[in-house]
Amino acid sequence: MTERNYTYKARALFLAALMVFSVFAGTVAFAGTAAANAEQTDSDVTLNSGSTYWDGQEAGIYIPDDVDGDTTSTTDYQVRSFDPDGNDGSGSIGGLEEEFSLDGDDRTAVIDTSGYDGEFVITPADDSSTAIVFVDGNADSTETSDGNLEDAAFEVTTQNLDVEIDEDSVNDEGENAVTEIDVDSNRANYQLNVSANGDLDAGELSDIFVNNDGDDADYQLIDENEDGDDDEITIALAENSETAEGDEREINFTGIDEGEYGFNFSVPDSTAESSDTVEVTERDTDSSFSEGVTTDTAGDIAEFTVEMDDTDEVWVQFGDEDVGFIDILRLEDDDDDDEVTFQVNTRTLGTSADRDDVYNSEDDIVESEVHDDDTGATFWDEDTDEQLGGGEFVDYLDELNLIDADGDADEDDVDEQLTRPLQPADYELTAATDGQFIVNSDGETEADEELDSALFELTEPGIEGVTIHKASADNADEDDNVADLLNSTTAIEGGEEVAMDDRLVVQVEATGLYGAAAYEADSGFDALEDGTTLNQFNRILTDDNHGNNWAGEGINFEVEADDATGNQEATSLDLTNNNAGDGYVLYDEENGQFFVVVDTSADSNVFSDELDEGAEFSAEFEYETDSDNRYEFNSENPAPYQGDAGGDGDGDAAYPYFQADSTQTESTSFTVEERTVTFDNVNDGVLEIPVSDSAEVTGTTNVAPGSDAEVRISSTDADPSFRSTADAEISEDGTFSAEFDFSDQSAGDLAETTFRVAGSSVDTVDTELVESVSTETDAPDTETDAPDTETDAPDTETDAPDTETDAPDTDTATEEPTSTSTPGFGVVVALTALIAAALLAVRRND
Repeated sequence: MTERNYTYKARALFLAALMVFSVFAGTVAFAGTAAANAEQTDSDVTLNSGSTYWDGQEAGIYIPDDVDGDTTSTTDYQVRSFDPDGNDGSGSIGGLEEEFSLDGDDRTAVIDTSGYDGEFVITPADDSSTAIVFVDGNADSTETSDGNLEDAAFEVTTQNLDVEIDEDSVNDEGENAVTEIDVDSNRANYQLNVSANGDLDAGELSDIFVNNDGDDADYQLIDENEDGDDDEITIALAENSETAEGDEREINFTGIDEGEYGFNFSVPDSTAESSDTVEVTERDTDSSFSEGVTTDTAGDIAEFTVEMDDTDEVWVQFGDEDVGFIDILRLEDDDDDDEVTFQVNTRTLGTSADRDDVYNSEDDIVESEVHDDDTGATFWDEDTDEQLGGGEFVDYLDELNLIDADGDADEDDVDEQLTRPLQPADYELTAATDGQFIVNSDGETEADEELDSALFELTEPGIEGVTIHKASADNADEDDNVADLLNSTTAIEGGEEVAMDDRLVVQVEATGLYGAAAYEADSGFDALEDGTTLNQFNRILTDDNHGNNWAGEGINFEVEADDATGNQEATSLDLTNNNAGDGYVLYDEENGQFFVVVDTSADSNVFSDELDEGAEFSAEFEYETDSDNRYEFNSENPAPYQGDAGGDGDGDAAYPYFQADSTQTESTSFTVEERTVTFDNVNDGVLEIPVSDSAEVTGTTNVAPGSDAEVRISSTDADPSFRSTADAEISEDGTFSAEFDFSDQSAGDLAETTFRVAGSSVDTVDTELVESVSTETDAPDTETDAPDTETDAPDTETDAPDTETDAPDTDTATEEPTSTSTPGFGVVVALTALIAAALLAVRRND
């Protein structure tokens, strides 16, 4: 009995275990089958409840025959609309959108969302109140109106697509073959199909969109459709294969046949599409110099403009074998304004100076073969139709005998073309489209594809003159451009006065130094616009600043007083001063002049000693030459300043652009005085001012026009007392006037009148208010006429009535200006005449 019971129990346990494992095995198999079936559908995506899909996408699903423990044999299902706000906010299932059947035994289906727009659920065809929840495309559970229908819903919306190619027309080569494309959509991640109505095959489309810039291309190829359409490709961004979204991505039409192409863009898994049209034309490159002839002075800054059409780069050969110098430039229009404007420092060109010290462009790119750049130019021998040596610039110069390379040309040799700085001559300028330059059978240079040529006339510099100006008291750098400075200065004749505390301005009209000045200035080319301190200007005059010895340049400038003694040097302008407020230099290279501005109030800070009243100064500018030798560079690969007379390194001065023994000098003089003022209408040391509502005070001063001047009159004995101040405008000849209203005052009121500049008193004079300003009679003329009056006594006696009638005229005449005489002498003469008349009257009565 016991054994039998054990047998039954063992059998029961075995059957139970078998059932458990069967259920478990079945569960595992279901899960594995479901995942595999959902992912193996031929669809774009698998359906997930709660997700958003794009109109046109195909979503794969798998629905087993047992969901939530309810076994069903149905294979028919429906896509129904869903209203999330229905059923009091818990959601409601709406009308039928589409009915479909599962695919055979694997119970899968693909939902085509084309035309869908909104939220939807999937329900059994025979139970529209039950919605199925999908996870990774697999039916996971169901929801009814009693539960949360929202968990089963999914959304389908329409993808928009806007693709724009920036240029309507492009070239088949060159810079204008490249344009940009903007791709925009309300969807983040999507790839892009591209076709051109069959006019371009997949290879050509790839060249435009993918193979246009090597490793730096903006797009990558996803599918070239080799097994399908051979005129469509699928692309995505180079940095993100999931999307083509993005603006300003480059595409390149180089090598594409001329014609008009309509491009069609679409998204592989949605209905989104866009189109644009581009016309490809043959490149018609052109370039020209804005001026056929450009003229400038040796040692200064020249400016050129090269205009471009259908290209953003051009090569220019500067010079040729005839003038003994060549540089090759590559110009690039970096600001897309179809031209390149650049400056050339003719003093540093051809030396070992860096490119930025030789060429300057505000908005574009300039590269130079001489000054440290490989411009990409190549050089050819016309006779052999092969490159010269290694096709390098140095091989070109060697072939033209512009350098002595002895068959072993080195790139450093390009700095050895010049014996001295670029000399006055006519220099050919040749523009070329491809950067290929040739030495022809005559040993002359030419461009393979010349676009234009021009002439650069480099002329000899010189000195025209030196002029002294004075300006109102202020910091030396108050006027930071030439136009403002000229508006505030007044020129004076040689030997005339400059008042202490005013600004001294030395104008030098000269050419041939601005290239050196720009090289030594801290701000380079900008210094010619912004100005420099005296110290920076001084660097090209002496050998003790900045580490560069310019002593051989022969440029001399000094402002020096004639007060030297045997034991003391003359007072002079301290050109080592580095304070822009004390001394400043403004350059006007375009008009061949510069201005040295000095704040004389800085006194010994900017002069070598204190300024003395009445000191006479001279200002001199000179280009010094050697009596025997011209300037030559004194080293290989010379820096701009490495040269002197004969090139022997002794530092003897020899201005680089003059022949030997041809020094040029210009100078002028001026006097420094204390500020002075002289008032008009001063009689016996007293300034007379009429009692008037428009009383005018006038005078003359040595203070510079434009100064902040005023006249102040303060009463000392007056009723009522007063103090009045009026602006005094100083004219160019030094005269000034100020107007006052003294209509409330009385004749005889006494005051003091002060001429003030910038709040400081220049001089004061005693003052009296009078009915009218007295005018003194010329004493010598009056004395000479006295004998005639006595001789004509009988006639005078007869004419007495007429004399009395004319008396008012005599009073009027006293107001007219007369020459100065001893004060009061006119009154004595009048009294004498009255006594004589009285005696005659007594005599007549007798």
